[in-house]
Amino acid sequence: MSLLDQAQLGSDGRIPSVGGVPDQTGHKILATLVQYHRSQLESPDFNAASGGARLREMDLFDANEPAFHFVYSLLKPGEPYSNVVMRSSGIRAIRYTARTTPRTRRVVDSGAIAYSQGPGPTPAAWNPTLIETGRIAGLVPDTVVNQIDTLETNVAQYQGRNTNSHFGGGFMGSQAYMLATWNNTNFRIWAKDLMADALCKDIPVLRSIDVLQAVKPTSSFAWRQGISCMQCHETMDPLSAAMRTQGLIRASPVNDVRFWVARNTDRPSAPYPSMSPDPDYSRRPPDFSLKYRSFDGTLVELNGTGIPALGQALANRDDLYVCAAKRYFRFLTGIDTDLRDDSDPLNPLDLSPSEKKYRSRVIELGRQLKQDQSARELFKRIISSPTFIYPDRGV
Repeated sequence: MSLLDQAQLGSDGRIPSVGGVPDQTGHKILATLVQYHRSQLESPDFNAASGGARLREMDLFDANEPAFHFVYSLLKPGEPYSNVVMRSSGIRAIRYTARTTPRTRRVVDSGAIAYSQGPGPTPAAWNPTLIETGRIAGLVPDTVVNQIDTLETNVAQYQGRNTNSHFGGGFMGSQAYMLATWNNTNFRIWAKDLMADALCKDIPVLRSIDVLQAVKPTSSFAWRQGISCMQCHETMDPLSAAMRTQGLIRASPVNDVRFWVARNTDRPSAPYPSMSPDPDYSRRPPDFSLKYRSFDGTLVELNGTGIPALGQALANRDDLYVCAAKRYFRFLTGIDTDLRDDSDPLNPLDLSPSEKKYRSRVIELGRQLKQDQSARELFKRIISSPTFIYPDRGV
């Protein structure tokens, strides 16, 4: 625990330093925790399906940011774990030993405007605040405002927006997470990844009996006509509706920097499920429904409007905290646990006595985390346990 405290974030968001230089052990711990949490994400990089990590977007948005939300809740004293899905701002890295020369991608167009705004072919210069480079020295709430004054003519309604906007809901409302999970068509990857990243659940997470009423043989959507398809779609589709008002636009057609904006809604809510394509889908309120089976077999259905409401709904569930316990338990002991629905009569879990024991322990740890909201105390409970102290005894 003293090692963990060497990476504790101070009031200024920085880890402890010696003579103005961040403590090297603290830096290694912080960097390791960022790397670990990023490795747990389903989509750790900007999605190649939507053009990949365009060079200038990597200067404006940090692909590590979704991981920062988890690390910040672990290392910032008094920060409740629930904020990983409820934080209303982004998280930005403080760096040191910054590069002495610009990154290649910043000067990729020799003699041209590095960042531009407005319509082509000769857009105006734009000077946004870029993410820092170099070794990580801390984490702070992101307050950077990169205002865009002029856009392509067909999206002029978004002039004056902050291209660095965060949309609530902790990690899932960040520009980086949305870029990583966008498939250039819809938000199903965002919904699928969210289930895994927040709840440690891989779809399908519903039983066949849960989707019978949602199956519509007369629907124009082929996937709505079968039970097996709907076991995934009944979770992904109504959940992804929380993102329906998000729009991806460009600062200019020349440099192709993309960012997310929240579109205005001017159409009424529509009941789910729809039987055919809805031309006004993106103009309706972002009403969502999250449906899944919990680890104890409970059928969960959470309804609300917008990303912040989804974060609040997730923060109220045991599953968010049991997922964190599962990850840290494996990180510290090497032991994985199965948290699937344990009472599905058609797909019963076949766990050994030791697997059942560890599963019960992880669920208990998760519920304790929900109660005290301290990821640091979760760490302490795990390394204080016989499982960590006596790994050779199988306890």
